[in-house]
Amino acid sequence: MKNSILYFVIPGIILFSASCSKSGDSKPPGKKITIEVVEYKTDTPIIGALVEYYKKCGGCGISGFDSYKLVFSDHTGNGGVCEIPEDIFNNVGYGILITPPPPPQNPSIDYYYWPTGSEAVHSTSRKYFLPVTGEENLHLVKLNSFPKGYYLDLKARGEKSTLQVIDIARVYAFPSDTSFSFYTYRGQTNTITWNVYDSTDAVIATGGPLMVDFPKAGKQEIEIKY
Repeated sequence: MKNSILYFVIPGIILFSASCSKSGDSKPPGKKITIEVVEYKTDTPIIGALVEYYKKCGGCGISGFDSYKLVFSDHTGNGGVCEIPEDIFNNVGYGILITPPPPPQNPSIDYYYWPTGSEAVHSTSRKYFLPVTGEENLHLVKLNSFPKGYYLDLKARGEKSTLQVIDIARVYAFPSDTSFSFYTYRGQTNTITWNVYDSTDAVIATGGPLMVDFPKAGKQEIEIKY
C-alpha cells in the first residue's frame, strides 16, 4: 500500500527583483552593513532571498499574541549580498527573517532552501546559511506488536544544532509495510530518530539514531524497521 504524506510546507511564492535596493525612503543615505546569504556547506550565493527586519508591535495584532511590524525589506543581489542600514542592523529590538527565493521552474531541480531567522530574534551575523531540503521516500516496516492506540513519531536533525528539527511524520495505525514521501535536509548527514507512544502519550519504544547522508539532488529511499 502506498501513501503520500507531505510534512513540509514550502514558503509561499515571493516576487522579487535581483537587485538589492531599498525603496520608499527619502532620507539621505547613511552607512550600510553588508550581509551575505549563501547555501549551507557549499557557500553558493543565493540571489533573490527576501531579507526582512521586524520590530515588536504592541497592540497592533490579535489580543494575547505577539505581533511584529515590518521595518525593512529587500532582496539579495549578485553574490547573495544585501545592504542593511546601520541603524536597522544594530537595533537589538529588531528581528531578522530570511526567506529563500521561489524554486526555479525546472523539473530537473528537485530541492529547495529552508528559511532562517525569526521576527522575534535579533542577530548581528553578517553571513546566513540556508540549508537545502528535498523530498525523499521512506519504507516503513513494523516488526513488533504494540498496544491498541499506539503511534510512531519520526524526526530528523541536521548537522548544525541551529538547524530546525524536522518532524518527518506521525504515524497512526498504518499497515505493517508501507511507503510515503517526506522532506528532510539534503547535502548533509541527517540523524533520524523515532519514538513509539501508547494511547496515553507515554514512550514505549525508541529507535535510532539512523545516520543518512542525502545528496543535494535526486530522491532517495530509506527503510526503517520498528
